[in-house]
Amino acid sequence: MKITYGNLTISTKYTYLVFILLLFLTDYLYFDLITGGEPSPLPTPEKYLAVIAVAVSILLFGLFTPFIQYWMMIAYLYFFALVVESFFVYGSFLVYPHVFSKIMCLFLVFMAGMFFSKPEPQQLRNIAYFIVVGFFLNILLYKREYLTLGAFVQTERAIQAGSTYLIMLPCIYFFNKYLVKERPLHLVLFFVMLGFILFLQHRTVWVCTTISLVVSVLFVYYKSPVRPSVTARLSLVVFPAMVGMAIFLFVLSERPEVITQFFNRVSDIQNYESQGTGGWRYQQFQSYMPFVEQNPIFGMRFAGFELPIQFYSEDADIAYFEDGTGHHFHSFYLDKLFYFGLFGFIIISVPSIYIIIKYLRLKSLSPEQITLLVFVVSGFAYGLSYNWPFYYYGIIGMALAFTEYEPNAEETDEEPELTAQQKKQLNEKKTVSNYSEILT
Repeated sequence: MKITYGNLTISTKYTYLVFILLLFLTDYLYFDLITGGEPSPLPTPEKYLAVIAVAVSILLFGLFTPFIQYWMMIAYLYFFALVVESFFVYGSFLVYPHVFSKIMCLFLVFMAGMFFSKPEPQQLRNIAYFIVVGFFLNILLYKREYLTLGAFVQTERAIQAGSTYLIMLPCIYFFNKYLVKERPLHLVLFFVMLGFILFLQHRTVWVCTTISLVVSVLFVYYKSPVRPSVTARLSLVVFPAMVGMAIFLFVLSERPEVITQFFNRVSDIQNYESQGTGGWRYQQFQSYMPFVEQNPIFGMRFAGFELPIQFYSEDADIAYFEDGTGHHFHSFYLDKLFYFGLFGFIIISVPSIYIIIKYLRLKSLSPEQITLLVFVVSGFAYGLSYNWPFYYYGIIGMALAFTEYEPNAEETDEEPELTAQQKKQLNEKKTVSNYSEILT
């Protein structure tokens, strides 16, 4: 698409990258690049972008399917009801922006439709490389001291969980592209990003990555027009096994405490109620569950923000957070149920569920669609330990747009659709060729 003004012609082909840049600036992985990696009085642009999303999504109403239009109306009515309650009870239209921001982020899903109304596979490819570049710039410029085995043993992590979860997107993208395209660059990039995810020690992201890889394999096998060859399958098993064994033996001989630390982190996942931050989250859940049970349908809303902090340290009997700053829930589910109840939780969750159902109904899926689908699915696991990151809602919107994408033979970056007979012949040729390579 092009915009012409007099003699000036502007292409809008890459305007989605402007949206992606603004979206990712809400995460410290990119915000640090602006502030120089130092604490800054400048706030991340979450609230501003949320306000823009509320306004812009109204203009985009006609772009969506009837179901999404219906859900947008429900979301707007709920938002309007909160504004009315705020005005009549507190005398202000937006009395507590902290509470409103938790529902306003949903409109980012709809806003993303404007930038991905014509989805193309190159868009996700460019975004994946954009994330990789941003990650390495952040690490190399400001966090080099964390890239040591000593930092690993001391659990000194270079970036936060939300940022690590973001780099999971290109990791899964390169994995799916390799399964279908079998390009060595995709395999190398996948293992590089996977290695950093493991090194950064965010156990929730470990779980999400594991789920994503397993689900990706299932969808590639049952929904992709071309199944992975024997070579691709061997590469994903033999290569990491050899490298992993070499690293294990080296680390075991030089720094055995690193291996101990790794297994301790795994043990924390298995014993989440009593070990690590899992026990801390479990205690927070127990502290606030009575208020959720007392307000199951519509939650506490603004009264919840005014509620004194209920989460205390068992040792010092001191509140973990200050009153009047929000309750800082480390769970998407607890956060939404506490503030908005089951009704609000459903409003926020349905677009993601709708996307998953719609993808499952498609006859075949491209690697890009599988990546977005798997990332959306992983959010429900990530939400057990953290609130959904702000950028996650934008990716949901992109995934929604890609439900309308249909691969065709003219696209240079995608394989053409194959008939059942063609797929069978192609797999037979690949199998014979791969076995020949192995034997020789």
